Amino acid sequence: PGAAGTLWLAAHRSSNGSAFADVPGLADGALVTVTEGGVTATYRVVGRSYVEVRNGQVVDANGNATALATWESIIRTDLSGNLAPRLVLQTCEGVDFRWMIYADLVA
Repeated sequence: PGAAGTLWLAAHRSSNGSAFADVPGLADGALVTVTEGGVTATYRVVGRSYVEVRNGQVVDANGNATALATWESIIRTDLSGNLAPRLVLQTCEGVDFRWMIYADLVA
């Protein structure tokens, strides 16, 4: 947590313990704290996307499932802002859709 680049965390929303049940409801401005190995970082939610997934890849604006659309949904379209410390939380919405919640490091 807090290191350069994108920290990507994914978990189930409605099964396997529902670890990310509340993730889609995180409002812009909400703070998310991540702790691992004695390191703690706090991120502020700055946006979200709701993406369709087909054959393991995100569907782009043209309706094609592509590696680029998948990559951009994880690190955002600015390609991670020169490795700025960021967080993305991913969770499922049924079988074919995913919520991607984006946050930037604040502390």
